[in-house]
Amino acid sequence: MTLLSHLDSYATYSACWSYVHHDGREYAILGTTEGTSIVRLTDPANPVEVGFINGPTSDWREAKQYRNWVYVVTEGTGAGRGLQVISMENPDQPDLVKTYRLTFDTAHT
Repeated sequence: MTLLSHLDSYATYSACWSYVHHDGREYAILGTTEGTSIVRLTDPANPVEVGFINGPTSDWREAKQYRNWVYVVTEGTGAGRGLQVISMENPDQPDLVKTYRLTFDTAHT
């Protein structure tokens, strides 16, 4: 195994998920204490954070991908809690399109 790069922008991470755009670009979706970091990995030697979605403070943040959407949950409470829905239609400009709270508040995975 060869380490190609290292990106460590946040004090704490809780989870990592992958996203592959239909054109082949690859991204890491990283849960941090304060939100979700989205990192382009197209050039593995030069990872680039393309977006950060703020969320409630928590040691746990989980993300799952379905088609061009990333769904993020946390056990954190306060502003921004709920199920965050992130559009990856343009993955170099991820967009928080909705935070669903009607029947949902917090979760762990």
